[in-house]
Amino acid sequence: MVLISNAVDQAISGFIASFISTGILHPLDLIKTRFQVNESGRMKTYSTFMNIKQTEGLKTLYRGLSANLAGGTISWGLYFLLYEKFKENSKGVRQKNLNPTQHLICSAQAGALTSLFQIRKFEGTKGLYKGIVPGLFGVSHGAIQFMVYEELKILRKESYGKSTTKLSTLEYITFAASSKVFATVCTYPYQVIRARMQNEKSNTSHYNGLVKTVVRIFKNESFVGFYKGLGPNIIRVLPGTCITFGVYENCSKYFNTL
Repeated sequence: MVLISNAVDQAISGFIASFISTGILHPLDLIKTRFQVNESGRMKTYSTFMNIKQTEGLKTLYRGLSANLAGGTISWGLYFLLYEKFKENSKGVRQKNLNPTQHLICSAQAGALTSLFQIRKFEGTKGLYKGIVPGLFGVSHGAIQFMVYEELKILRKESYGKSTTKLSTLEYITFAASSKVFATVCTYPYQVIRARMQNEKSNTSHYNGLVKTVVRIFKNESFVGFYKGLGPNIIRVLPGTCITFGVYENCSKYFNTL
């Protein structure tokens, strides 16, 4: 019962935090997508925001919010649920903390299952075959993030001399932000590749296939092309990450006292 209770607690925390952060920060998601599918000159976040607002209306900035809320909240809730269960199943009888490899594997497993569930639910069976390779490759983002986050927590607790030390909310937020930036820089190119493939028009074949997409982006836009939209993406994900992990850790503290 303890395992089930812990896993459900984490799922609820992630669900609520994702709902709040997604609703507030959705416009930056739209701008990030505009950056990713743009093949022309350089774009700036503020000018893009104002251009959309003036030419397309304020409502455009919240286009697709319902789907994003549904996808984001379900995704985070399911991810935390699975991640907690995989961590418990991986821990040995005398093992206090998982090692980096175990954290990486547990997070990757939770991410892969969550990704497949989301694609099947919101895009249908056919959606599983469109952008599936770069989509699953993106699982590495969560795996890297959680591995770094967990290791930073362990190192900090060890610096206090006790593995059971409760860290402050500020420490949790700092570790969450640091691990998120690190993972984003490492894996961001896959998001651009996926966006180009999913935005492909039926009457063209510029981005028909993973290899062809990578070659075309590099040839026409150089290495920088793989990082279009990185700025607004980091601005978008950091507040959400801080909210999510802040809620997650504080809820864990609360439930551990019951």
